[in-house]
Amino acid sequence: VRMPVVTGDRLVKQLKKIEGFDTPIIAITADAMSDSHEKYMKAGFDGYLAKPFSREEIAKLLSSIFDK
Repeated sequence: VRMPVVTGDRLVKQLKKIEGFDTPIIAITADAMSDSHEKYMKAGFDGYLAKPFSREEIAKLLSSIFDK
């Protein structure tokens, strides 16, 4: 979510405006507050993981995104 030039929130909005763009975007962040998942999903991300995360957590998330 935090990047040097542009924030993840801003970037996801820019990418979603591109016609034909359909690559899933996952928010990976240290922001693990109780409302974080909802906040990032509302911002347009396709998934959310709070750091640190386990192999099982990322496998489950990727499976839920790509098995749709």
